Amino acid sequence: MKRHKFVRLAICAVAACLLFYFFPLVRVTKLGSTSKPDTALTAQANSDRSSSNGTAPGSISTFIESLWREQLPKAAESAESLDEVLTVAAMDFELARIEFGREVGMGGPTYFFLRGRGRIENVDDNECRVIIDGQEKTVSLEVGILLGNAIRDATGLVSVDEFPNSQEFNRLSTELNQRCELHVINPVRELLTVGALVEFVGCGEVRTRDDFEPLRLVPVQLRVVESGESTE
Repeated sequence: MKRHKFVRLAICAVAACLLFYFFPLVRVTKLGSTSKPDTALTAQANSDRSSSNGTAPGSISTFIESLWREQLPKAAESAESLDEVLTVAAMDFELARIEFGREVGMGGPTYFFLRGRGRIENVDDNECRVIIDGQEKTVSLEVGILLGNAIRDATGLVSVDEFPNSQEFNRLSTELNQRCELHVINPVRELLTVGALVEFVGCGEVRTRDDFEPLRLVPVQLRVVESGESTE
């Protein structure tokens, strides 16, 4: 009887040893070694972070569409007067920057969102020089390949916190620039001739006083008015 009991205990001990060998309670690894996390769990964690930190990747296209078709046109109605900004800047650059501009980041550029009207002095594939009504100075409307963040940052409609990462935030600038080329500039390009009267809303980036010589603007709205035609 005792012998049978001893055999059973021995079998249980061997089984327990095999169990702990293949399924240890604690896994010991060498210092400096790395282990790869579960791919599915990592992907889910990244997805959760994207959803909880601003706009999820899947909704960015929708966000851009809403910004371009709804928010930007509405904001353009409240754009500052270019004539007034040029007048103030000629006397006090810092005052114009503070009163009418929008600074992005500490020590970063100042962005302006402006509405203006004037006659084209000269034009080429990349820029359109316009003499603003009531001003002697010209401004330059960029009508070539658009780069930079002026459209994205000048209106104050967008915050980096709304996006999951900087890549998507920069993607917004690229998409807005492309839409501006396609839907704002290209439809009127053939009408941009010397002497034509234009009305526009544009976004500009300024770092120093010299950036007003001339002020460069990316037009988000651009309308050509026939010479001599009165506007509403």
